[in-house]
Amino acid sequence: MTATLTPFEQSHQRAATLGARIVEALAVNNLVSQTQSYEARMAEIGNGCPPLSETLHIGLMWASVGQFAEIEA
Repeated sequence: MTATLTPFEQSHQRAATLGARIVEALAVNNLVSQTQSYEARMAEIGNGCPPLSETLHIGLMWASVGQFAEIEA
């Protein structure tokens, strides 16, 4: 049986976790920015398309962003 929270308890819980949610959102934003920047730099090196080894690395970077975002959802 799950206990339902009163509106006051819900507000208190949201307020208590606000800082953590802000930090998590900033972390995801930072991961996205770094991945986009790295992908753009590698695309310049490869004349529009990153080298294959870097494409694999970039794919892993995007996968980690997706996993982190899923955990936070």
